[in-house]
Amino acid sequence: MAILQLIDMGKVGVNSKTGQASKAGANAIRKILLHRDFYPDDITAPYKYDEQIGDAGILSFAWTMLLQAGKLVQIEDGKLALTRI
Repeated sequence: MAILQLIDMGKVGVNSKTGQASKAGANAIRKILLHRDFYPDDITAPYKYDEQIGDAGILSFAWTMLLQAGKLVQIEDGKLALTRI
């Protein structure tokens, strides 16, 4: 429910082509999750790209994709918006 309210407030930006949450959108979702995400924000990936593991956000990625697949939200002007189902 909290994620749907966040989307209704227009705070979840997404990539128009891929449907993936923007970094700011993912961070907004991660802040309201009850148990946060699987990875803390400060863990560095052991890969040559040297990016933060927490930057991607497993749950924020999953929630945006699941809500789009369930047709509960749609992309409007680079942000997720609730549909009228």
